[in-house]
Amino acid sequence: MTTTHTNKPKITQTDINNGYVTRYFVRNVSTKVVTEIDKKQYEAFKNNVLYERIEFPWVITGLANDQLSTDNKIIYGTKHKNTVTTQFYNKRLPGLDRVLRNPLEYFIGTLNTSEPLVPLTTQMNIPTFQVSVPTSSAEPEPEPTGSLTITSLLAGDGHFTILRSDNTLWSWGYSSGPLGWETSYLDPNILVPTQVSGSWASASLGGYSLWGIKTDGTLWACGENSNGQLGLGSVTDAPAFTLVDSGLWKYVGDANFSVHQLAIKSDGTLWAAGANGAGQLGNGSSFSELFFVQIGSDTDWKYVHMAYQSSFGIKTDGTLWAWGDNSEGQLGLGDTTSRNVPTQVGAYTDWVKVVGSYMWSVGLRADGTLWFAGGDNGQCGYPDAGFTYPALTFTQIGSDTDWIDLDMGDEYHIVRKSNGTIYTWGANYDGMIGNGSSTGIVCTPFAVDNGSTGWTHIAGGGYDPYAIKDNKLYFWGANYQNPTPGVGGIVNTPQTTPVEHVSSSVVMPPT
Repeated sequence: MTTTHTNKPKITQTDINNGYVTRYFVRNVSTKVVTEIDKKQYEAFKNNVLYERIEFPWVITGLANDQLSTDNKIIYGTKHKNTVTTQFYNKRLPGLDRVLRNPLEYFIGTLNTSEPLVPLTTQMNIPTFQVSVPTSSAEPEPEPTGSLTITSLLAGDGHFTILRSDNTLWSWGYSSGPLGWETSYLDPNILVPTQVSGSWASASLGGYSLWGIKTDGTLWACGENSNGQLGLGSVTDAPAFTLVDSGLWKYVGDANFSVHQLAIKSDGTLWAAGANGAGQLGNGSSFSELFFVQIGSDTDWKYVHMAYQSSFGIKTDGTLWAWGDNSEGQLGLGDTTSRNVPTQVGAYTDWVKVVGSYMWSVGLRADGTLWFAGGDNGQCGYPDAGFTYPALTFTQIGSDTDWIDLDMGDEYHIVRKSNGTIYTWGANYDGMIGNGSSTGIVCTPFAVDNGSTGWTHIAGGGYDPYAIKDNKLYFWGANYQNPTPGVGGIVNTPQTTPVEHVSSSVVMPPT
């Protein structure tokens, strides 16, 4: 659930109390990364000992047209000028500096309310002074060397990407893959993490495409474009990052071997491009789209994920929605009928994340439970060998309630618990499970590295799972485009247990 400081939760009229609004943050006690979340997510962290919860009051200083608005007008404010509070948080929680910048930093949020317009003067006593809002092209302040952490860890099919907290993006792997800079298919593969130019707020990785949102909110993409999934109006591949849209975007979905793409704008609207033969774009048709088109009119989307020919989305109220191919019940809708528009899955309102592959999907709820739907016995991680597949509705995996993250590669899963242990299950033909072998299918979650704790990030991509522990980057599996110290820097030699990446110190500088 990690976000960046540019992706603020929406502020509603009911959140504003006498000119103040409370913002909620959590800080990972191990990595020191501070993440802004909404109030509902904040409550979910109540008993999570791996995170410190932080409430912080802000004073509203100005509003579009001096009114609370129903059309997502921009709202401006500054940090509450309580000297004692400011000093306390700056000393006790240095990670907040990256999010809040300084005591006079301005923030931008959006209003999301169905209530009638209310003049500010009748509701709040707010200082009437001018504020200076930084332009969208402003570069973030550099972080001191030694305080860098990883914001996103991404693994694809033979290519890999890391986003650091200083808003720098690094990638490596196949030269013909989506690395972010111009390369020729005849160039040698890039074996060492190399920085991509620009200041990046977030990134996501598909099977053969790389996406990024810059700190100015613009959307960029590169890689395979055979079905128009980059949204550039053609089916021509883009080796280097290319501007897709200059508007304000807040989230772009990760993909597992899909040739379609979903993304969310800052106003909460959902957009899609690419292949649509199974209705996976969600626009009610089966025709591909070469440009991004809006899906429906809802403005409350917060998460999307693309499986092979299926799509999943989570709204701000925690409800799960699915559409596209459902031939094995992978949408969890209780049948095997495909859908071409977003359809709500069940009645739960606390979904956090869902990832899908070819014929099955696995989801995480805020109560720490794991769930699966679809077919392919073994890859789903259900321990009962007598269970009849497919699972047409989401079925709980085990009874544990301390899962906090999950990802998926090629026919395997990698998940993480709140105590920092990681588990894998599924196909193991290239050592992706990390259990010391490279054969068979592991049907139940396996504790990687003898169940050691302290793992902070996970990523499943192709045949190479990735994870971070003790500020070091590890991988195992097929060893595609990953020089391995233990075997003289040789690639394509399977590693059946976690191995530190030879360039770990490049992307994970010492703290």
